[in-house]
Amino acid sequence: MRVKVLLCFIVAFVAQLQPVRAEAASGIRQKIKTLAAKKVKSECPSCKVTVECKWISPTIAKKSPAAVKKIAFSKPGLPAGYVATKIVFKSGKNPPDSQAQLHISVRRKLPVAQKMLKKGSSISVQDIAWQWKDISRLTRTPVSNRKYFKEKTTTRLIQKGQLFFPSDLAGSGEIKAGDHVTMRYSKGGVRINIDCTARETKKAGQKIRLYSKETSRLYIAKIISKNKIIWVKTL
Repeated sequence: MRVKVLLCFIVAFVAQLQPVRAEAASGIRQKIKTLAAKKVKSECPSCKVTVECKWISPTIAKKSPAAVKKIAFSKPGLPAGYVATKIVFKSGKNPPDSQAQLHISVRRKLPVAQKMLKKGSSISVQDIAWQWKDISRLTRTPVSNRKYFKEKTTTRLIQKGQLFFPSDLAGSGEIKAGDHVTMRYSKGGVRINIDCTARETKKAGQKIRLYSKETSRLYIAKIISKNKIIWVKTL
């Protein structure tokens, strides 16, 4: 009878411990998530950060949230996606398995194409919209400063809603009236370069009037870049 009573007491005691342990594990998970979000925000103050605690070691789960001093990500730089995280305790004695697996989503307000932009298009304010984008899986750093677009043209086709990367943009290739340029002439199998003088100021992607003293003719040409001007027609 005594054995039966003792067993009932043990079962009841263990049952009472379960909520306490669950609460402790939940508390330390929340502490880790808070520290992780704060750490990411220090790297990117303008970002929106979401942290999920996917796994913590059993050793950590038993610890009090107040015992946690800081966390350290396994890789330098802005963390995103699945990130192995080391937990550092205030006591200075860290168990060998003081690890957690986090999933971090980072969203940032970035410029995107307001409409489809063809290769060689000049960028204007009306061509850009600002949207919150998930940058967790990006392998390249997108353009984030509106000043970067000043006097720039696209180097490839940009679809509506796409981010801009530095390689997508090049100098405007502006040619001013009076500038001496070389035009590439191609017609009927004839391909030659003709030295010309610009009669007006135009940018890459636009057509420009050129005059050649060598041929005494006026031409219409298209500016691909400052060093690439293609003949369109002879006036």
